[in-house]
This record gives sequence, C-alpha cells and structure tokens, in this order.
Amino acid sequence: MHSELELLNPAAIRELCEALGVRPTKTRGQNFVHDAGTVRKIVRAAGVQSEDKVLEVGPGLGSLTLALLETGAQVTAVEIDELLAHALPTTIKSRAGEKAANLRVLTKDALAVKSLADLELAERVSGSEEFAPPTKLVANLPYNVAVPVILSLLAALPSLQEVLVMVQAEVADRLAAKPGSRIYGIPSVKAQWYGQTQRLNTIGRNVFWPIPNVDSALVQLVKWPAELDPKAHTKASREEVFAAIDAAFSQRRKTLRSALAKWAGSSAEVDRIAQLAGVDSSQRGEKLEIHDFIALAEAKNQTETEGLEVLSTAKVTAVETTEDAASGSAVPGRWALASAPGKVNLLLRCQAPDTVGEYHQLFTVFQALSLRESVLVRVRDDQEITLSQLAENQAGDALELDPELVDLAPEKHLAYRAVHAFQAAANLPFGADILVVKRVPVAGGMAGGSADAAAALIAANEAFQAGWNLDELEVLATTLGADVPFCLHGENALGTNRGDELQSLPAGEKRWWVMVTNQQGLSTPAVFRAADELHWQAQAQGRPELELPTSLPNELPKQLCHDLLESQNGDPQDWKRFGSALQNDLMIPALSLREDVHQLLQFAWGLPVPLHAFISGSGPTIAIAVPDEAAAKIVQAEMSQQPGVAQALILTGPEPGGRVDAQGQGTLSQDLTQIYPVEK
Repeated sequence: MHSELELLNPAAIRELCEALGVRPTKTRGQNFVHDAGTVRKIVRAAGVQSEDKVLEVGPGLGSLTLALLETGAQVTAVEIDELLAHALPTTIKSRAGEKAANLRVLTKDALAVKSLADLELAERVSGSEEFAPPTKLVANLPYNVAVPVILSLLAALPSLQEVLVMVQAEVADRLAAKPGSRIYGIPSVKAQWYGQTQRLNTIGRNVFWPIPNVDSALVQLVKWPAELDPKAHTKASREEVFAAIDAAFSQRRKTLRSALAKWAGSSAEVDRIAQLAGVDSSQRGEKLEIHDFIALAEAKNQTETEGLEVLSTAKVTAVETTEDAASGSAVPGRWALASAPGKVNLLLRCQAPDTVGEYHQLFTVFQALSLRESVLVRVRDDQEITLSQLAENQAGDALELDPELVDLAPEKHLAYRAVHAFQAAANLPFGADILVVKRVPVAGGMAGGSADAAAALIAANEAFQAGWNLDELEVLATTLGADVPFCLHGENALGTNRGDELQSLPAGEKRWWVMVTNQQGLSTPAVFRAADELHWQAQAQGRPELELPTSLPNELPKQLCHDLLESQNGDPQDWKRFGSALQNDLMIPALSLREDVHQLLQFAWGLPVPLHAFISGSGPTIAIAVPDEAAAKIVQAEMSQQPGVAQALILTGPEPGGRVDAQGQGTLSQDLTQIYPVEK
C-alpha cells in the first residue's frame, strides 16, 4: 500500500494559477482537474504500479502527476506550455516529498516527440533516477489534439504497451467504435493497428476548472498480444495501411470501388486488389476492420511487385477496354476551347472533425454563376505539357495576372494537373499546350481553380477526341479537387461528402448577384483551421451557437430547397425566406481572419436596397443577392468604390456547367493567345 500525497483541490488550483499568472488557454485545451477522486480513479483504471514507467502528456498544474507519483511509478511529463513546465517541479517537490525524484519534465509539443531519444532530453527533478522507456501513457489529454497525440506517440514509442487517457466523450466513443456503427471512422481503425480499445467511465464536467462545455470519458488501449496482433505477419508498412484507411474514409459515403480509386489507380484496379485481399469492393470503408485494410495494402503491394498493370487514376472500364479509341483520333495541332463556371454556396454546413487535420464532411448547395473560366488545349506532337495564362474582365479587357499565379509552378496548376491526369488515364501518346484565361478571382471562395480543372478536362477530351462522357470525366474530376465535379456539372446541385458527391437540384428562380472580390486572397485551409479552432473554443466556453454541427443530413429538406431555389425575387415574403435559408458555417471563421472583409460586409448590409450579403465559400469574396438588375447596379456602384475591393461583378445563376465553346486546327508554331481571341 502506497502512502497518499496531498493532491490539488479547487483552492490549490486557483492559488497556483494566481501565483503563476496563468489563465487556462482554450487554444491548448487547458481545463485543469481539481478533484482528487477523479485523478485517483484514472490511476486505478490504468493499473499503475510502483514498478511502472509512465508517460504523461499535458500535466498542466500537476493534478494527475501527483496521483501517478503517489503509486511510486516513474513519470515523464511532456508539457508544451513553458510556464507550466517550469513551475511543475516546484509544485511536485512541495507535495510529493522524496517521490518527486521519480519525475522528469520535458518542455515540448507531444506531437513533436518522434522517438525515445526525444524523451531522454527530459529534465530530471533533483535526485531523480535515470530515464527508462515508458510502458504506459496515462494523461488528461488536450481535447483538440487527443487523437493525433495518441496515434503519434504509439508510432514513435514502441515501448508503450497500454494507453489510458481522458478525452472528450465523443472522441472516446469514436476510438472504441465498432465496424458498421455511425461513428466508426479513421481513429477507430487506426487504433486497431496498435491494440484493443475500450471506452470506460464517463467523467462529469464539474471536476474541471474552467468547466468545459463537453462531457469527458476514459478510453483504454491495450496492445495486441503477439498471437493476436493483426500486423505481426504482414509485410505492409503502417504508412501503406494507413494510406488505405485514409482513402476509404475520405469519401465515407462511397463504396470502396469509388473511394479507393485514386489510391489504387482506378476503380477496376480496386476490384482486382479487393479480390486478392478477399474484400468486397461494393461495401463501404465503415464495414472493414484493420485486418481488411492490411489485406488491401498487401494486395496492392503484390500487384505492383508482380508487375501487374496499375492503371492511372480514375480510368474507367469503358476506356480501359478501348485504349485505341482514346488516342486514335488525336491529331497534333487540333485544339479545343472550353469553359466552366465559378460558384456560390447558397448553403454550406461543415461538420466538426474528429481530429485535427481530418477532412471535413460538407453539406452544401452549389449554384453555378455566369462568370466562367476558359481553357484552351492544343495537341502537341510529343508528350510534353506546357501551360500559359492570361487574365481578363467580364468585358474581355486584359487584366494583370494575379501574383500567386505568376509564381505558381505549372505542374501545380489545376488545369495542368487535369490535362496530365487525363493524358495518363486515357493512355494518350501526345502532350498538350494549355492556355488558361482567368476571370474568377484566385483564393476567392468561388472555385476558380476548380473551374480551371473542369474546363481543362472538357477541352482535353474534345481536343484529343477521346470520347469520354460526363460521368467518366466526373470520376477523374473527384481526384483533382472537391469542387471540380460541380464545375463540370453546373446549374444547382447538392454536394455531400467533401462536396464532390452531387445530386441535381431544380433550376428554380433566376438569381441576381453582385460578387465583391478582394484585392487580397484568403487561404481555404487557413479558414478551415480557424473553423476548427473556433469550434473547440466554443465547446470550452459553452457557446453552442458557434460550434460546428456534429452530424449532417443526407437529404435537402423540401422546404429548404424551395426557399433557396424557388422562392420568388419579387415577393417580399419569399425574398425574406430566401435570405433566411442562406447559411455558411465558414463565414465567421473567414471574418475572424480578415477584419477588412468584415467591414466591407457591414457596409453592404447598410445599403438602401433589398439584399442578402454573406461570404462566398471560404471567402474573402462577398456574395450579395439582390432581387433584380436595377438593384444590382446600385450595389455594384457602391461596393466598387470601397477600399480593398478588386471588382464588383454583376452575375446571374444558375449557369450551365463545363462546355466546349470552340474547336479547330492550328499550326504547332501558332501562339495560343492568337487562337483564343479569334475563336472565342
């Protein structure tokens, strides 16, 4: 029986915070446990004994640290907050006596711990013993990084045999979820790679300071015994297996045949790999266990090792069986000019991710707009692909090309990637010269890059006379970007998954828009990161109105569909319902990054015409819906004079999707910019 230490109570927690000048930081998920019974319950659940070597992440003020040291175990504590890490030894010495010698403290982000060598740098508290590799991870983890920390440490520290952590209750549920359940996903399967998981006790909110807005729970992972370890006899690496898992769940609602197409090389290759693995490719990833993903990774390696044909991404069966048809009509010098529309999101709901950096599930209503990107593709007599660009306004007047595009390497441009993917998928013996005519703003939340890719696919298909249909092009489009399929599709559509699974919606009422573009772009990944950050903060602060939804519907309600698409511009009540139906979960995150855009939006709201103004997509473009052209001209005149505005464009929607606008034959020496003005 070990002697009990004086653990931290609410008064001690507040005294320490006051003495240190510490205020719990929401961005680091800091909620300090002040209940001795709770931390002792965690230690008992983990089965910590005096001979154990324990790793603790996020010790904070030392509540759990003291309870761990109470058992006589050796503890290595990893703390990202320099102030807390520096203060921890003092607190422990004052309360743990000689047991303080069992503590080592490392000031470091746990996600940056990549090996045991990193832990060996932990500073010993006076008199502490030499470092020994930890066998247990026991922690009250910061909720916003819990899953990445667990998976990262299990990969970096093979000495770990058991994990017992306190996390957000929903995260515990997902880690321990079983195949086929609604919450079974990437964390569930990747945890299976290491061991068996089990959800344990729920922990109440009142044991924390400050009180979080979510419930907590304990989740345990025990590494597989050798005879049951699913990875014991596989030659597939963790990275290879995890790549299959990521691919399967990146398009959760799709079957393996579709979801794994990019990972495998084609849908047909998925079938071949799945057959070798003994897995049914018609089921979804949520039905598979870790041994299924291991089998898929092994089968993929086998097909590559044996030299079986691994076809290019998204090559469909109809094209595979008629290889010559894809290139037989291609003639060097033949060109095609195609266009595809930009978009506005009338509705954009974004599901809260399970883990940091995870793909966001979306539920969105797209409307294609009358601002189109044009791409000219001309067949070369070799296999090289070149790309050039120009920019123009709605009237066709030349504009200066955006600096981001000037500095962008051609192979990173979506139009280049689209033609390259098409060239490979259709097994074409020729290359292409590409001219991109930019009209949709860069990084403006209007899918300008996606429209480039869509137009490039249409133009390449026509120039090469490949004969692909729209469904076949859409399969390839999904591998290029989430919005590319819609830019091919056009009109109005419901987008689910990442926005790339489309359902056609009624054309409805013609809408008038003033799209206010900005002189400075806004990174879409940065906006999603801001959305996640605001979500975690809102949970901790008890502000559910700022949280992202934890689940999304499968279908668009009829009334909402009517209000968004079919309500009449000229009817005051309909116009009001239309405005109420517009929603964008990314608007507040985008505005949090750009105060200047917030000011522009407030100015728009004050204009003396009926309008609905909001952020388009991830921003910074402001979408302003107005009832008619007269109102559009008033808004355009006012907004175009505001600081920071690049253009105020009067547009309409819905607009047709990708289409061929012109085609012909040109000499190989002819400049594409000479073909374009004549034929457009």
